[in-house]
Amino acid sequence: MTTDTETQWWIVDHEQGSDDLDQRAAEWVVQQHHGDWSEVDHQRLRQWLGQDEAHQRAYRRAQRAWQLSGQLADDPVFQTPPSRRARRFRLTPALATAAALLALVMVWRTGPWIQEPGDFVTQAGEIRTLTLEDGSQVQLAGDSALDVDYSDQERRVRLRRGEAIFSPAPRAGQEKRSFVVEAGGTESRALGTRYAVRLDDPEGGWIGVLEHSIRVSSNDRGQNRDLAEGHSLTFNAGQFFASDLLPSQEAGWSRGLLIFRQQSLASVAERLRRFGAGRAVFLDTEKASRPISAVFRLDNLDRAWATLEQELDLRTLHLAGVTLIY
Repeated sequence: MTTDTETQWWIVDHEQGSDDLDQRAAEWVVQQHHGDWSEVDHQRLRQWLGQDEAHQRAYRRAQRAWQLSGQLADDPVFQTPPSRRARRFRLTPALATAAALLALVMVWRTGPWIQEPGDFVTQAGEIRTLTLEDGSQVQLAGDSALDVDYSDQERRVRLRRGEAIFSPAPRAGQEKRSFVVEAGGTESRALGTRYAVRLDDPEGGWIGVLEHSIRVSSNDRGQNRDLAEGHSLTFNAGQFFASDLLPSQEAGWSRGLLIFRQQSLASVAERLRRFGAGRAVFLDTEKASRPISAVFRLDNLDRAWATLEQELDLRTLHLAGVTLIY
C-alpha cells in the first residue's frame, strides 16, 4: 500500500524522455512474476537499479502498475462466466497489466512536463484571460495552447489544442484587419462577434457562436458556412456537420460551470480532465459511449468522479491522476 506522499511522487516525478526506462522497468517486474527468476537475475536487477536513481523511480512506477493489474484481475466482475455476461469486457491478468501500463503512459505523455509549443499555454485546471495587442479578448481553457500571428493584412490566432472563447476587437477606425481563428484545418472569421472553438483531436472539433455571427471555412475542401448566434457545428478532416450542442452551455466554463447534455461519458471525461478532474481510461467501451447529462461546478470538480460513480453505478479504480473505468 502506497502512502499519499508516494502516490504524489509517482505521478509528478516522471522525467522527460524516460519512456525507455519505464519499458525496461516493466520488463523486470513482469519477469520477476512470470519468468524463471534466478539469483543471477536478481544481481542483474540490483546492478541496473544501482546505475541511476532514475532507474529506481522507473522500477517503483512499474511495481505500482503491477499492483494495479492484480487489483483489477481479482475483481469479481471479471470472474463472471461469459455465458451470463456475454458482452462484459473480460480482463485477464496479462491484459490487466498492459492496460495499467497503458494508463500510466497516457498520463505521463500528456502531463505538464510535455507541452506543445505555443505563445500562450495553460495547464489542466487553469483558465487564462488574455488581452491581445489589438484589444481582442481570449479566454483560454485548461490544457490549451494558442499561437498569435498578427500581420499588416490580418489578425490570425491558431488554436493548437484545447478550447477558447474569442471576443475580437471590432474592425473600426484604423483597425481594418479581419480576425481569423485557425483550428484543425478550419478558419473562423469574425463578423463582429463572440464565439467558442474547441479541438477534440488534431483534425476535429466544435465551433459555436455566442454573439452575432461568423464565417467558417475549410482550408482543404474550400467549403464555407455562415453560423448565426446560438448555432454550432462540428468539423472533422475539413468537413462540417450540424451540431445540436448549445454554445451557451458549451461555453459555461467561462462562468464556472461544465454543462453536458446527452454527451458520451468519454467526451465528458475528457473535458473534466481539461478542467482539472484528472484523466480517465476506459476499459469498457460500452461505458465510454454511454450518453449522460450533467452539470458540474469548476470549483468542486474534485467530487465529479465520485458523483458519476454513484449516479451511474460505475466500477472504477483510482490512482494518482488517473481513474480506470471498467
